[in-house]
Amino acid sequence: MVSLKFSEPQKAIAEMYRVLKLGGIALINDMNRENTAADIKEEMKSMHGASMFDRWFIKLSFKTFLRNSAYNYAGFEDFAKRSPFIKFEIAKKGVGFEVWLYK
Repeated sequence: MVSLKFSEPQKAIAEMYRVLKLGGIALINDMNRENTAADIKEEMKSMHGASMFDRWFIKLSFKTFLRNSAYNYAGFEDFAKRSPFIKFEIAKKGVGFEVWLYK
């Protein structure tokens, strides 16, 4: 499982394909650029036990630099379609995506 915070994400996906055995699966878990304030609020509800500062910082991160460097559904779909993987699935999970790539 990786995050696509690479300068060349298409090359990173190609490298994932290269190192996987036939029948292998790559999982990318990354932030969704199109999160709404409601999505972030819902995600924050699941963070039991976090300190007030931690909750503030995580919320700030979700709203600013993490979101600004993230991809949207169409971006992930484009990466997957241009990759050598034979099949892919993209699922929205909380404030992010799970992208499953099948070799």
